Amino acid sequence: QGDIFNMKFDINFDLVWNIGLIEHYSEEEIEKIVRNMYNAVNDDGVMIIGIPNRRSIAVLKAALLGSVFGKFFLFWAPGYRNDSEILYGEKKIKKIIKKVTNKEAEIGYAGSFLWVGCFRSLIKFFDKKFKKSKFSFLTLFSVIK
Repeated sequence: QGDIFNMKFDINFDLVWNIGLIEHYSEEEIEKIVRNMYNAVNDDGVMIIGIPNRRSIAVLKAALLGSVFGKFFLFWAPGYRNDSEILYGEKKIKKIIKKVTNKEAEIGYAGSFLWVGCFRSLIKFFDKKFKKSKFSFLTLFSVIK
């Protein structure tokens, strides 16, 4: 047993991934996390890291609701509120991954760009009409070892 800072395994894996984790940590801690994840990947295996996309409506709404302004003036509004999240940009995370792995991360996107709690019919409509884009909910970084 261990945690993300102390991963000890007898074997390595073809896929090591996390989503919704590193945005709660400092850049120095993220380097440790990436190093531990990358060390747990087999040769030709894949490491994937997902973070909230700070361009998506859902993430922008959560940031607003979690802000001092939002807590004071929008206390009545439903929805997730950012608390300990740091909204890192793609360049920052790519730079950390490159520093630790010496490899360029590929970037992809997943999820709707709409907010949590949005009408399901709207989400279905937009998901059919629009491909995943840099406005989707998650930004995914992948590296092949």
